[in-house]
Amino acid sequence: MLSLEENIGLATLFQLRETVVAPKKVVIISVDKASAEILQLDDDPEKWPRSQYTRLVDKLNTYHPALIAFNIHFAKQSRPKEDSAFAKAIAAQKNILLTSYIRQFSVRAAPTLNELAYERTIHNRLRP
Repeated sequence: MLSLEENIGLATLFQLRETVVAPKKVVIISVDKASAEILQLDDDPEKWPRSQYTRLVDKLNTYHPALIAFNIHFAKQSRPKEDSAFAKAIAAQKNILLTSYIRQFSVRAAPTLNELAYERTIHNRLRP
């Protein structure tokens, strides 16, 4: 399932902004819900078979691009043979940029002064 941003927000933002002409030397290939429907694949591009991306890399490299960048986080292992083929395609071309992200998580901070004061009070009351 795609995020709210991709289902509603992102499309709205593109409609609200004025048309932007891309530089002639830049080509953006959208891997989106419409692509998924055409290819009869999952709505989430991260769940697509890696063989799709291997074929895409091979095809794009016939045009000798300076860079191919994926805005897809390949976090989970797929089919081992497909993962291996995709990794080999990436390594062989040396012009592929993959994204990464920093996962946010919460860490409990040190106790507040109020918590410490309360614990001290309880401790003092329990002392003989």
